[in-house]
Amino acid sequence: MSFRSNTQRTCSVYGGAGGHGTRISSATLGGALSSSAFCGVSPSWFEGEQCMRLAVEADMGGLRRVLDEMNMSRMDLENQYECLKDELIMLKRNHHEEMDSIRGRIGGQISVIEVEVQHESELLKSSLEVNLADTQARYTAQLTRQVVTKVITVVETVVDGRVIKSSQTVDVDVDEITS
Repeated sequence: MSFRSNTQRTCSVYGGAGGHGTRISSATLGGALSSSAFCGVSPSWFEGEQCMRLAVEADMGGLRRVLDEMNMSRMDLENQYECLKDELIMLKRNHHEEMDSIRGRIGGQISVIEVEVQHESELLKSSLEVNLADTQARYTAQLTRQVVTKVITVVETVVDGRVIKSSQTVDVDVDEITS
């Protein structure tokens, strides 16, 4: 909003044909405000609405700039994508040319090796079977070790008990002989 004088204010109003702005003086607005179409509407309401409209237009202008920047960034990224795609095509072409030249130099020295690969379900099945067999073997060995350890402990306890009884018997026999 610009002030030409204290009594005459102008503002831009969008509308009309083609969306071009027109300038309306405050005198014209004052006449419109006093007409029957604007009965009960105060000039302060109009000024508030005008300020709000100008703020919205400023926000829209800022958003248009952001949109333009985003479009420029998108176009830049598209250009980079196209360049990278062209570079990939050139690299593939160079690779094939180099491989052809290497094959030409080596000649008949390259031999083709065919490898038969089992279906992945068969590989998984055989792998699981090997793992299962290995796990069973380890479990059995561990269980056997535990059983053997318990048996040895029981045998040692029994033997220790017999040794103690035998030594007590020998001590009693020695006492009887000496007494």
